Amino acid sequence: GRVARSDASPTLPLSHSHWRRRFDRGACCLHGIGEAVWPGPTQGPWCMCRKGFTGPSCGEHDTWTLVPQGTRMGDKACSNNCSSNGECLAGFCKCSQGYWGIDCSRSKAYAPDPAVQDEARGRAYNRTALRIYKYELPWYVAFAAEQNDGLGFFDYAYSTDDRFNERLSGDWAVRTENPYEANLFYVPAMAVYMSNQERQDTHVRNVMMYIKDTYPDLWARHQGRDHFLILPQDHGACYMDGDDPLNEAPIKVVHFGLQVSVDRYVDMPGKHERSHPRYGCFMPERDVAIPHADVKPGTSETSPEAHRRIAAETAGGTPPRQNLFFFGGSIRHHQKEYSGGARQALAKYVLERNDPRVKFGGMGFEEYWLASFCFNPYGDGYGNRLPHILLGGCVPVTVQEHVHQPFDDMIPYEEFGLVLKLADIPRLLEILEAIPQERILQYRRAAQKYYRAFYWSEDGEAYSYLLRSLFRRLQNLWAGLF
Repeated sequence: GRVARSDASPTLPLSHSHWRRRFDRGACCLHGIGEAVWPGPTQGPWCMCRKGFTGPSCGEHDTWTLVPQGTRMGDKACSNNCSSNGECLAGFCKCSQGYWGIDCSRSKAYAPDPAVQDEARGRAYNRTALRIYKYELPWYVAFAAEQNDGLGFFDYAYSTDDRFNERLSGDWAVRTENPYEANLFYVPAMAVYMSNQERQDTHVRNVMMYIKDTYPDLWARHQGRDHFLILPQDHGACYMDGDDPLNEAPIKVVHFGLQVSVDRYVDMPGKHERSHPRYGCFMPERDVAIPHADVKPGTSETSPEAHRRIAAETAGGTPPRQNLFFFGGSIRHHQKEYSGGARQALAKYVLERNDPRVKFGGMGFEEYWLASFCFNPYGDGYGNRLPHILLGGCVPVTVQEHVHQPFDDMIPYEEFGLVLKLADIPRLLEILEAIPQERILQYRRAAQKYYRAFYWSEDGEAYSYLLRSLFRRLQNLWAGLF
């Protein structure tokens, strides 16, 4: 289920390693391309350990592997720490008696009850509440990176699949072990391990084919349309094959909600020869846009002090902030599809005016606190600024034409920010100057109602919002909208 990386370190026969075949728990590698990120020595052969092992000869068990790289974070050696129902051993959970599954969270298995005709006919599913069945997929179908090759970690921003999986695994009010009462099926495809921009359509197709062949009665209920998977890469589902029923069928939960027909697909990221001709990357009746996980739990941004600071700045009489407008990001003049031209227009019509009230560059948390308005474009795929903007008490100025925002079927973005068109950017400063301070405070007060929906920490509400959105898609499925 994994893809070979173009920057992979060259491997050598084990005889080249001075450890020879002492443990046979890894590969003998020679430093080459990508030396800046490889964790091994800079000279000579070294052992790249299989996941779950560590040490110079891969002879030690690594039961809780974390690979910090600045803002990056490595994945855990075992899913959900085996749910406290087993032992993490070499990247696999050795479950205690009576438990099973990739994270030892399962304790029961079901077959259709012949005495219940609806179960045998696939009609016994719950109609009144969300009940999700999570597939247990074998390691050769979907599993985390096999080896700790230095690239087997990922940005925390791409970890929403793990965050959702952790919450769902123990949420037995929503999760069920009985697939015949389930009305939605979660497919833990682990597509994030394909890298942030790698095409994942072949991998997803293989996963869905396995499910269709192994669980034909569950697949046949709605031909896979009641299945969902999370695709947290930059381009979301843009590289799914629109003509392939296995790629097309499931609900896609993504960060990048680009909805555009092929004939209007100009200067935007993610286009390819098999994009869906009608909607491109995102079908709003079926798919769900969610926030990324770049706001980490336990940081200053999610601390109680930050929440109190936001509340204090909503009081009447609060003076204007030091700066009118802030954008922390790059422009990329040579890459118009990077933001659909919004960043380039900002540079031409706003930044080149050298207005001292406009600040550009840097991504520090405090910079959001100094500005009244903050720019919220997308990039080479989804934009990652909105959670930071809201947690800095800044009013978002979103320019993302054709792109659905996270949970925009439930969250009224116009209540707490401006949603503008590309054509508005030449007059952006005049638009912002005309907004009185009291209206800015109203935007901040409205943001207080919704900003927790944009992060995945324990006191965040992204998980709950996703469940609500999924139940809405289920209603759309039953209504025949997809």
